[in-house]
Amino acid sequence: MKHVLASIVAVAFAVVGFYVGRPANAPPSEAEQDYPSSVTETEPNPTTESATDVVWALLDAAGRGDVEAYAELLTGELQDRFTDTADRERDGAGLLQTLRGVKGIAVMAPQNADTDRCIVEAEFQYADRKEGQRFGLRRDPDAASRWRIETIEPARPLTQTIPYGTPVDAVPARAR
Repeated sequence: MKHVLASIVAVAFAVVGFYVGRPANAPPSEAEQDYPSSVTETEPNPTTESATDVVWALLDAAGRGDVEAYAELLTGELQDRFTDTADRERDGAGLLQTLRGVKGIAVMAPQNADTDRCIVEAEFQYADRKEGQRFGLRRDPDAASRWRIETIEPARPLTQTIPYGTPVDAVPARAR
């Protein structure tokens, strides 16, 4: 059980999101300084019909350290394991810690979204690497318009042709 919980928390460390409830003119918190502002401007909507929006909402909940909102977007054994965790403060801090170092996020269109299950791929850009992660979703049996995340695969390294932050004029013409 500890291994499974550790795996879930490790996967959660790979996701990013945003922090809400702060005045618009307030300076960014320490946790907000390392992830893309475009993510922080998205308000999560866990009742959305889009599988991609559910993945974004999961990333947003992770970015806020909101353990309850994060768990609400899960289903099946994954949700059971995550909600069985007794230490919400530790889990929330763990979710927030995942934000460090992420420079950009891309969430791809779902594969097979016209069925009851689909796969959504996400890519996480760091200064020194790029990682990919797959989210398996299924329609909520109680509300068919709602998607829930059923599986989260471990992050895997992706090939990065041009390192993050490389000036455009330093990129060979054939790579542009």
